[in-house]
Amino acid sequence: MLHLRQRIEIKLNNKQKTNILKCFGLARLAYNWGLKEWERMYAAKENPTWSIVRQHFNAIKHEEFPFVEESSSHVTQEAFRNLGKAYSNFRKSVKKRDWKVGKPRKKIRKRGHGSAYFAGTDCHLSDTNRNSVAFVSIPHNLNKKRQYVYIPRIGWLKMCERLRYEGKLEHVIIRQHADKFYATFCVLATDQEYLSHHHPATGNDLAVGIDVGLKRMATLSDGICVNHRLSRASGRAKIARRAKEMNHHVHANTKEERKAGMKSSNNFKKAAARLAKAYREVGDQRKDYLHKMTSTIVRNYKHICLEHLETRTMGQTAKRKSVKRKRESDVVDVAMYQIRKMIEEKAEVYGCEVKEVGQYFPSSKTCSHCGYVNDKVTQDTRVWTCPNCLTRHDRDYNAAVNLRRQIGVACPESTPEDLEALRHCFKRNGVATSEVETGMG
Repeated sequence: MLHLRQRIEIKLNNKQKTNILKCFGLARLAYNWGLKEWERMYAAKENPTWSIVRQHFNAIKHEEFPFVEESSSHVTQEAFRNLGKAYSNFRKSVKKRDWKVGKPRKKIRKRGHGSAYFAGTDCHLSDTNRNSVAFVSIPHNLNKKRQYVYIPRIGWLKMCERLRYEGKLEHVIIRQHADKFYATFCVLATDQEYLSHHHPATGNDLAVGIDVGLKRMATLSDGICVNHRLSRASGRAKIARRAKEMNHHVHANTKEERKAGMKSSNNFKKAAARLAKAYREVGDQRKDYLHKMTSTIVRNYKHICLEHLETRTMGQTAKRKSVKRKRESDVVDVAMYQIRKMIEEKAEVYGCEVKEVGQYFPSSKTCSHCGYVNDKVTQDTRVWTCPNCLTRHDRDYNAAVNLRRQIGVACPESTPEDLEALRHCFKRNGVATSEVETGMG
């Protein structure tokens, strides 16, 4: 059994939008209240847990926060559960001394952002809008292109498409991204249910090493390179243009102006909404491109080897501030961690084996022909020649070949027919590819 998730856009009227925003505020209130209570109990040398904090909140919510009755109880319950997870991750980070996870902080209200959790036992799906009695007798949605989901205390919400999977509905999470609202459905279904909606695997017992980089999104050990999406440059330009427009309007730009009570103009709020919309569009394009690329790779290979990369420090090596800022932006835009996470999740369904090597493995510095380690290869070196065997290497392709050899399983080499089928799959999904220059090792 698998937990399958699908995000669907929902259309809300003004009343439904107001009720959803109330749920967002209630979840934020419960989280911040629980954070204070957690710190108070910790200072009193008690042993706080999310369930105990939730019990304390339930004891006083009717007197101090009577408006909680307007929303489902699962909204506050999930907020306290998330608080417990945040403290658990913080304690693990402190114990490991890696300091990757900071101490939980107070949540603030952000325009265009928010989320609320609803249990699957309280939510229902229907082909008919039951908010109005008249809609029951009026024939509509005859082609069954959409559905309606019932959210407790809110009503039936119109979905832009139908839920793809069939199974037990675990929960529904409603989120807001800029000017749109989405409902994420979690369904407990079988492996066959997932594979019935996706292309099957090729069945070839092939192995591949994948090097993720900034110049190319991914370089395969078979010589195929996955280029960045074509809309990457236009999306960055649009974000920069929207940010520049926003800064032209009146708003509190410094801490002194915010303390003085300076308010933002209405034009600034409109420009901020346009900037958030641009970020949402670019993020959706990136996620769609990554899903198509990773699904194609998992379906065509049985054994996959990746390299663990510390993305936080990849942009710190540049000396010039302008180069450092651009490199950090490139690291975020490539989404290296997201690529590895998608491959690992989809590999469980397709039965692939994913191996990950450490971040200190010299995949780019090691010659794939003789094994010589060239310490003179820097992060800016794209092509280098091995001093030992005089073999000319492409940095990314050489790293991919070295990663493939770390799998440790004897697998057949990809035939020209396999590579042509892989290129066709990439092209069919709209993923731009190229090939490594001839003569590179």
